[in-house]
Amino acid sequence: MAIRQKRKETKKCPRCGEKLISTANICPNCKLKFERLENLSNTIAKKELKLGNTQNVIMTTDRPKDINLKVFLPLMITLGWCGAHNLYVGKKKLGLFALISACVNLPVMLVSELLILYGQYVYFINNILYSITTFFMAMVFLIWGYDLIMFILKRFKYPASIDKSKIVMDTNIAYARKELIKDIEDLRAEKKAKTKDVK
Repeated sequence: MAIRQKRKETKKCPRCGEKLISTANICPNCKLKFERLENLSNTIAKKELKLGNTQNVIMTTDRPKDINLKVFLPLMITLGWCGAHNLYVGKKKLGLFALISACVNLPVMLVSELLILYGQYVYFINNILYSITTFFMAMVFLIWGYDLIMFILKRFKYPASIDKSKIVMDTNIAYARKELIKDIEDLRAEKKAKTKDVK
């Protein structure tokens, strides 16, 4: 029972995987503030990656709310071998590697099968081409399989960036609440002062 309680009291940092106590507000390893995870956005992360601002993007196992699971999951299952799911979430390098490999290697593999009908010299070249294309396609399918396993284990990492507009809005709301509480306290103090004067 004690072991189970300990497991419940710990959590992992979604960015670096560091084991922490469940009440931790910040990761001591990567300095991620957990309160900001509510304001994560994949759309903003993709814009930041396009601009080359990688320092503003984190890789997290917490899926941002703007990633539609009904779109992402079918893409991963059906077209994951050509990198569709990685392109959807903004992992362009992995996505383009899989897409280019699929578009180039599959036709080459088909052509290489036809070249077997010709002479020994062509057959030798064909073997080299077939080996190269098979290697790249194997890499693509390994990446696809790895991503599927990570998704099932809830360890697939999504690019995410903090939506600063929401943070500003939240801080404005928090400030407005503080001001409202102060006004209420001032009104109560005035009422108490008036009642004392009447007495």
